[in-house]
Amino acid sequence: MKIAKSNNRWSLLVTLTFVGVIASAPYSIAQKGVWTSAAELAQLPTSGPAWEAVLEGANQDCSLPDVSNQDDNTNAYVLAAAVVYARTGDTIYKDKVVAACEQLATGGLPEGSTLAWSREAGAYALAADLVEYKDLVFATWLLKMAEIYVADDDRTMREMFEKRPNNWGAHAFGSLCAIYAYIEDTTALREVRDYWIQGLRGPNPGFKYGNDLSWHADPDSLRLINPKGAIKNGMIIDGVIPDDLRRGGSFRSPPGQTEYPYEFLQGVIMAARILDRAGMPIWAAGDSAIYRAAQCLQIRFENAYGGWAASGDDEWMLPFLDQAYGTQWSGDQSRLWKHGKNTGWGYVTLTPAPLPRYTLQVNVVGGGDVIIDPPGATYKQGTVVWLTADPDAGWKFDDWSGEVNDSTKEMTVTMDSNKSIIATFIKLSDKKKIEQ
Repeated sequence: MKIAKSNNRWSLLVTLTFVGVIASAPYSIAQKGVWTSAAELAQLPTSGPAWEAVLEGANQDCSLPDVSNQDDNTNAYVLAAAVVYARTGDTIYKDKVVAACEQLATGGLPEGSTLAWSREAGAYALAADLVEYKDLVFATWLLKMAEIYVADDDRTMREMFEKRPNNWGAHAFGSLCAIYAYIEDTTALREVRDYWIQGLRGPNPGFKYGNDLSWHADPDSLRLINPKGAIKNGMIIDGVIPDDLRRGGSFRSPPGQTEYPYEFLQGVIMAARILDRAGMPIWAAGDSAIYRAAQCLQIRFENAYGGWAASGDDEWMLPFLDQAYGTQWSGDQSRLWKHGKNTGWGYVTLTPAPLPRYTLQVNVVGGGDVIIDPPGATYKQGTVVWLTADPDAGWKFDDWSGEVNDSTKEMTVTMDSNKSIIATFIKLSDKKKIEQ
């Protein structure tokens, strides 16, 4: 393994290292609220399944943090300890966080791949912020983990993020956002955000895709997540994560089973929450691409093929998606309030007061129906509702009108007010006459 000697944060690293050699001391004591904050947590209960889950995590052994092991759960337990400390003020939990961070920082360059580093490192930055641990040696170590240290796969975490358009790069996205937010490098935070968004919108900023491009909507315009309305050979591939769905095999219906798309979402949802709290939101980017990707797996593939709903350590994402988009996917999964590879603990998504609710009225003109996901007549503020026009035999969908103006068969509407929408269908014979 080796250490990179130049990058766009070298001057900051030199400064931090120089000061850190002189003394290991706090350079800031203000909590930034990168993942959550003590003020927010103070409004939440210390009872119920969400609290019990985070408390159980906080009480796990955190004495052997290992960022070289991509399956080590210590990072998630350290974050849980930070949440419990920020909520209760019990210093036993803060001590666990500080000890883990100090152990990692003094250990220097770890072994392992950039995937392991990306699935592990970010949670320690989130935890350190929550307990107001801002040691210069630790901050310098985090920056080295992001941009200086070269892993077994011969690249830095930042380089891996910029090249890999799948779960590897997505996990790096999450950890990089955590690190940059913690060290207050807003320039770097915006850089990775903008790079990722360009990967959604195109043209491709530099991601290196494999030889199998069959799941892409357009092989000549490669995207991280397929664009809204994408269809291939009659199959809706809107929201498909092409470079991870290919891990289940080339394009076909039904798709080959693989859990890698959820791995992708784990990193991206982590990044999205951090960026949103930093004033750089991505939840709505790419026609709500994160929602479309999750909806593709959780709803469309699950309903069509079965076996695609989140399970195991992917379930932690559901409360975060519910909070971001107003969906109701949480259900009663056993791991719902627990953790994933790099973060989790849906306890932080609980809100002390209910959000306003708005009504959605959908009227149909002509022969057809509208599929509404999630179904309902009233929705919490901010809910993203997916509308799909379903024409009867002999009819064709024409357009949406009312509160919206769109002609695509599928569309989303964000519930920020009461909405009245009309779906118009016309007979195929009438369509031909109009075109003539």
